[in-house]
Amino acid sequence: FIRVIDIFRLLLITALDYLPGQYLSVTTPQCPGTWRYLSPAIPANSDGYIEFHNRPPDHASSSNQKVHNTPPGDQRTLSNPHGNLHISGERPVCMIARDMALAPMRCILLDMVQDSGHHPLVDIYYSTHYPGELIDAATLANLQAANPWLIAHICADEKTDPWWLHNAPELPPNRLLRRGNPLARGCWVLYRPRSP
Repeated sequence: FIRVIDIFRLLLITALDYLPGQYLSVTTPQCPGTWRYLSPAIPANSDGYIEFHNRPPDHASSSNQKVHNTPPGDQRTLSNPHGNLHISGERPVCMIARDMALAPMRCILLDMVQDSGHHPLVDIYYSTHYPGELIDAATLANLQAANPWLIAHICADEKTDPWWLHNAPELPPNRLLRRGNPLARGCWVLYRPRSP
């Protein structure tokens, strides 16, 4: 049993103006009429690139086909964007992302970094089952290092990776790995007071 993670970047033929935190329906020629909801992992940009992070559901043949049988240069069809996930106001924010659910929050954070205005304090808890599945730990560590309003908490259910999880990205140096799932009841008290 191998948990596949698919990261793919597309070059849009027609510009698509979406907001960070929104999602789109995506289909491929290999599975016509089968749509999956995916959230962009990067903000809309003038170069026309859009990036998705995807983990197919276990034993889902159509999803696995989308991942493994879509070669570079293949075309995907995208819907108009939907949803209204965003950060507003001055109150501190706590984000909790499990596995691929990090994508819309990652997109929001990257958009905030591009905006030099004032931002509320943000704590983000990013968790997976195994440490080797924390594919965006380095991204969050780099964002935190350059932005004092952001604190990233890196979490995994297990301390070590299984034998089949090899060539996994290393955790950033000096990054504390928390043990447990922040979505589990009573795992942590999530509170960060605003400094004066």
